[in-house]
Amino acid sequence: MSGFFSIKNEKYQRLSPYIKAEGFKIMLEILYFLKKNDKNAKITEIPIKFRNREKGESKLGILVILDLFKMILRLKFHR
Repeated sequence: MSGFFSIKNEKYQRLSPYIKAEGFKIMLEILYFLKKNDKNAKITEIPIKFRNREKGESKLGILVILDLFKMILRLKFHR
């Protein structure tokens, strides 16, 4: 989940009380609550093609994975 996304201000204001995530995970929560609360929401993806990493390492460590897993469980059992 990398890149840029946008959402209309009025939709974000409606969803903001539900949003708990920060950083890259916020997009997952916005998509989840948007589709849950607005069945007619239009979501468009414009893909980005990345080249292979030449230097450095991924920032995706075990703590990030566990944090994402906790968020998915919280969304699954959200009332």
